Amino acid sequence: MDKSLNAQLNAGGGITSGLKKVADEKKAKNRKDRTGKITGSTNSLRNAQARAPEVFEISGNMWKIEGQIHKRGDKKLFVKEDQATSKNSISIWKCDNSVVVVEAKVGSILIDNCKKLALVFNDVVASVEIVNSSSVDVQCLKYVPSISADKTAGVKFYLSKDCCITGKETRIITSSCSEANVFYPGTNGELKEKFIPEQVSTVINGNDAKFNFIEHTG
Repeated sequence: MDKSLNAQLNAGGGITSGLKKVADEKKAKNRKDRTGKITGSTNSLRNAQARAPEVFEISGNMWKIEGQIHKRGDKKLFVKEDQATSKNSISIWKCDNSVVVVEAKVGSILIDNCKKLALVFNDVVASVEIVNSSSVDVQCLKYVPSISADKTAGVKFYLSKDCCITGKETRIITSSCSEANVFYPGTNGELKEKFIPEQVSTVINGNDAKFNFIEHTG
């Protein structure tokens, strides 16, 4: 080791005596331009860690479709007619920008915590439920008795003519939803659209309360 360097190391604090001190305003903890934000590759790593692992499998009586990202076009997901029965339910969780096609007749379908998801199905025995999601399109090709949506922004329901038969109409229930629309075939076969009201007007008249939906006219 160089004698002069060895001497400086042995001198302890003396090795820094020749260095200029950093002004208080230039210290990292005192800099005004220090934002503390995590950017770049660190954010990408966090996003990857936050994603649910990809699952596409049947477990007992439940089909689990989870963590599917960008599964559209040639990559869209199918539950074939011979892969499920009316005793099976389907759970779609944390999927983003994907299309799920259910060809089999199943008992029920749940969509939870999904974004930009399109679901196309034939027959459902009980119901289709959507919760905590955004930008969801649901299309029934044959029949489903009930569809419900809760805490969902931007949902579109596409019904078949079988869903509109008098006496067995599909019931749609929405709660805490915004931008909800239903599309259905008219008597002449044309596609009709209705906005599902999200505002309610309440008027107290004597001992009675009257509630009226405020329909979107724009």
